[in-house]
Amino acid sequence: MTILHKLASSLKRRDEVPNQLLAEEIVRTNNRSAVKELVEHVYAEMSVRIVNDRNKEAFNRIVEARGRSLEKESQRKRLARVLKTVMA
Repeated sequence: MTILHKLASSLKRRDEVPNQLLAEEIVRTNNRSAVKELVEHVYAEMSVRIVNDRNKEAFNRIVEARGRSLEKESQRKRLARVLKTVMA
């Protein structure tokens, strides 16, 4: 179950209240998987911004190496989604 749908941006909100409530919920429940998902989401968003024509080849080599080391199918699928977004 994803928590990204609870973020203010996903809810089309311009305030931070949903993010603050989500943070409180994550801390209260000690939800480590939610933290991991948020970090991966932020990393993916940052990757989209930094990839351009000059560094796309280097990025592809890094991602391919990372892809080979992924053990879970869900991780490979998530990487594929990020790549689809980045390479668009």
